[in-house]
Amino acid sequence: MTNMFKKSLVALALAGASTGAMAADISATTTTVSNQYLEVTETVTSNAISVTLADEYATDDFLILKFDGDNVVDTSSLNQQFQVAASGVAGGIKGMTIDYVTAGYHAAGDFTWVKFRITELDASAGETTTVGAVVDFGTVTVASADLVGRTAFNVEYTARLSYDNYDPAVTTFDPLDTNDEAPLFEMDDQFAWATGATVEFDGTIDVIDSYRKLFDVDATTTNTGGNANDTDEATFQVDDTAANFTYAVEVVSTDYTVSGDNMFGWVEDTDANTAGIQAGTQLAASFGTACTFTAVDADEVTFNCVDPLSAAVTLTAVLNNNEIVQYGNFEVSATVNYTQAADASNDALAAPDNSSSYDLSAMALGSWGVNGSITHIPYMPYSAQTESAQAGLAIDQIIYVTNDTTRDYAGVEPAIYVDVLDEDGSTYTLTNADLGGIKAGKGITKITGQVREALFQAGKLNSGKKLSLTVVVEENPANIEVYSAYNVGGSDRGWVQNDSQRVYQP
Repeated sequence: MTNMFKKSLVALALAGASTGAMAADISATTTTVSNQYLEVTETVTSNAISVTLADEYATDDFLILKFDGDNVVDTSSLNQQFQVAASGVAGGIKGMTIDYVTAGYHAAGDFTWVKFRITELDASAGETTTVGAVVDFGTVTVASADLVGRTAFNVEYTARLSYDNYDPAVTTFDPLDTNDEAPLFEMDDQFAWATGATVEFDGTIDVIDSYRKLFDVDATTTNTGGNANDTDEATFQVDDTAANFTYAVEVVSTDYTVSGDNMFGWVEDTDANTAGIQAGTQLAASFGTACTFTAVDADEVTFNCVDPLSAAVTLTAVLNNNEIVQYGNFEVSATVNYTQAADASNDALAAPDNSSSYDLSAMALGSWGVNGSITHIPYMPYSAQTESAQAGLAIDQIIYVTNDTTRDYAGVEPAIYVDVLDEDGSTYTLTNADLGGIKAGKGITKITGQVREALFQAGKLNSGKKLSLTVVVEENPANIEVYSAYNVGGSDRGWVQNDSQRVYQP
């Protein structure tokens, strides 16, 4: 695109009335450069810089370009002696010869200046003016490192009468054309998450028919691929905006990471002889062709796609129907690996050391919920225990589940499960069988003893500790309320706030 900075006609008239000077138009087809390109190259060359004169110039007048910084710009590629062709029409634009004179650095203003001089004017066909003449100064080269961190890099133009010469320290002079500037380079990131390209995980884990090993059928019928009760998928894409840049990099591959707290703990290791968890058929990633999994653990899965980013990536999760599935949130991050591409300043692909990568920040990728009541008890202290159903412990817990449903269960009451977060950060589930098959029937059910006994039988109470408990009930959350407290020595009761009575979202 061409960027031209013009004053309004009123402003031009005022400028002419007050100083005798008009504003020249400096223009350049802006050189757009991706920030990633700057990382793998040493220099970038601009498009041509031109100025449309707006005043009457004479022999020995000076034309001056200004660039930010000291030694940032290599001006050797600017035209050294060149002509502006005469119009060849009486009353038209005079021709002129322009010579490069010198360059310098203005420390106080922190800019580099380059000075040219008009050495000859040609009015052989009766041309009468320099107003409207277009002066092509050529190109400049800038070190890539000096453009890093900027969004734009400008060039400025000004002119002086012959007897002014050019001394940056002089503040009073007879102006010719007044200052004007244009963006010579503009920089931006080449990669971003594609807007509207994300389909999020949206499965609801079944706690009623098969405790957290399948999805609830009704909640996953919109998902594609596989069976409705064991498959969910998310689709996402990174945009490569190389077409928007004069200088851009070429994508080699992209590393994706999909993560969530223990959201992949259900994935079974299909090859015990290989380090890490092997996804087998439980996870699949593709963008038309298969991607390669590089690591899978309880909290994240990573995979690499040799992908020019021309298509969306789909990650499909296929539950194995054996392992308990966690509920919670997913997010995705990406690292784009790239190299310098063939372009105007580099006619072959860059060497392997001219490569780098760009990290995209994590983006939300949906969540898995459950079709039951979930209540988090953030803190519950337990004493060390040496035998089953041990009495006289220093700390006793008080946990009640209230079910105020009005429907008749006809003998099939909702089961209770408890997820545990231990002091060391480990997590595990006390199944309904571990809890003695206890049910949350109508009314109030105390589960204190069942939870403590299950913890003891699991070998978790060898020492006193504090645990975080999540009580899951196979019932609409609107019908379930959990009370949690503890006492020390039978008299000092400490009420523990939990998030009971959350809004039900089927």
